[in-house]
Amino acid sequence: MMCRKVIVFSFLFIIILVDSVSAFRFNVDPPRIKLTINRGEKKNSYVVISNTHPKEPIHIRAYVQDLVYLPDGSNDFLPPGTTPWSCADWINLNPRDFDLPPNKEQVVKFQVKVPPDARGGYYGIIFFEVFTPPSQKDVSAAAIAVRIGTIVLVDVAGTTEYRAELTNLSVTVTEKGLYDISCTVKNSGNVLVRPTGTVQILDMDELELATIDFNSAREGIFPGTSRKYTVSYNGHLKEGKYIVRLLLDYGGESLLGGQALFEAGSLQ
Repeated sequence: MMCRKVIVFSFLFIIILVDSVSAFRFNVDPPRIKLTINRGEKKNSYVVISNTHPKEPIHIRAYVQDLVYLPDGSNDFLPPGTTPWSCADWINLNPRDFDLPPNKEQVVKFQVKVPPDARGGYYGIIFFEVFTPPSQKDVSAAAIAVRIGTIVLVDVAGTTEYRAELTNLSVTVTEKGLYDISCTVKNSGNVLVRPTGTVQILDMDELELATIDFNSAREGIFPGTSRKYTVSYNGHLKEGKYIVRLLLDYGGESLLGGQALFEAGSLQ
């Protein structure tokens, strides 16, 4: 069987960014952790939080939330156990609240306990949140919070299934004359996928005219959900019929492909 690696992701999330937040200088490492755990078993890991400010102590609160992707490609965060791919309730943190002096580090340990009936991939985010007391800016101001997240990705050993479906491949011409090539990819497996590949534009003799990268940002799709992707081509095409061909690698044993016909020129 062909072996593949799951592509993981990381990000920095800031609740509010204002001048007073410059008093915070803290890092979280690593930004993501991937674990492979047998059903019914546990595994330990840790995150290191560093207060890099030379003078100011900080107080940090750690907690876990679910992670989802919105249709516009942004992220949202929900209470633990909200999504079917959540591992948030499996994670036990220690410590959850602590003070961190200037130029010091704190190791936050956590344990992930996988239920005996779990299958596939599960995901969550551990947030480390710092608050600025109102007195540091203005006694009448509200407290300001900043949080940085570590993504936790759990594969249940021997149970992951990579499956995906491609639908709604189409080409539209924008008012600016761009060719928007869109498709929908459904994740019908049980683990996060990040489809990447190429889009080709060919004439009716199948002569390649252009090749465009697909999903170079590696935006993912959670199990059981779909995502619409759009790439644009700004080249000139003479009036006539053309072929758009899409070839994707989503992590499974085979590639995902599709093609469609479209007309150019008369629509511009």
